[in-house]
Amino acid sequence: MRHLFQLIAPEARPLAALVAVLAAIGGLLSAALVATGNRVIHAVSDGAASTTLLIAAFFGAGMGKLVCGYFSEILLTKFCHRTIAEMRTNIVRRVLAVPLRTYENVGSPRVFASLTEDVAAVSQALSVLPGIVINVAIAAGATGYLLWL
Repeated sequence: MRHLFQLIAPEARPLAALVAVLAAIGGLLSAALVATGNRVIHAVSDGAASTTLLIAAFFGAGMGKLVCGYFSEILLTKFCHRTIAEMRTNIVRRVLAVPLRTYENVGSPRVFASLTEDVAAVSQALSVLPGIVINVAIAAGATGYLLWL
């Protein structure tokens, strides 16, 4: 995992951090949806006079989850495209800097593989990270809620 973060260009790391933070907030809001939904159900079944604040909290958590998810996906797309373009540019610069004799010894299939398959594998790994962060945040929030019960 540490090696994956080293592949991210230093100027793209703040964007990656923002994507991770939005994903974590979205995951925690998912757990908040479960918690507030449960409280609304219990309040209604107990005959509470006013549940408008709980219902507003439920819809607020839902809207927050939608907004965080939306911006997280947009920023993730921007981040992945930028990172892939920078990786390919760096690989092409390195290939062009290699003497022709070395290039002939390595062979063009290996160079083409690094330009296509390797970059695609790294981009897939980068695009999965927000999902991991969301799921960890959901699990942490749900565990905290269950411990609170």
